[in-house]
Amino acid sequence: MAGQTAGDTVSMGGVISEFTVKNTKKGDRFAVFSLEDETGSIEVIAWPETFRRLGEQVADGAAVLVTGRLEIEDGKPTRIVAEAAEPLEGLRERHAKSVMLRFAADALDTAQLEKLRDVLDRHRGERPLIFVLSLPNGVEARLRAHHTFSVRPSLALVEELQAGFPGCTVVLQ
Repeated sequence: MAGQTAGDTVSMGGVISEFTVKNTKKGDRFAVFSLEDETGSIEVIAWPETFRRLGEQVADGAAVLVTGRLEIEDGKPTRIVAEAAEPLEGLRERHAKSVMLRFAADALDTAQLEKLRDVLDRHRGERPLIFVLSLPNGVEARLRAHHTFSVRPSLALVEELQAGFPGCTVVLQ
């Protein structure tokens, strides 16, 4: 958190440890925990409203991305006042703006195209799908699929594409 000042909004990924639920003077529940990454750890506090919203996403051993305000007070360790947290697993997929599939043009016969359509149908969503076809002469053709083939990026989609189409490269943008 070097170079940050109190009140800055920061995001930090790590693993939750020392997770404790406490009560405010009014009896509302809030959470205090450590968020550890490869560089060290920082205390995080999730006040009652935020803690209710986060629910089961914050628990010992969970790998999360925490976003919140930096709190720096003289003589006290720096901490983050959490505003949001989301699982690290699938983070890249959830935030992808589009999905690009790179194929050799001659790798897609009619059967492969039907199989691809079935996979895409199972993962319908709102993100555009872009095909990059490598032609035999070395030229790459970029084609944006019709909006009816928009997808919901997920780990499951990426795994299904990689397993079903070994020559396909999946790029999340």
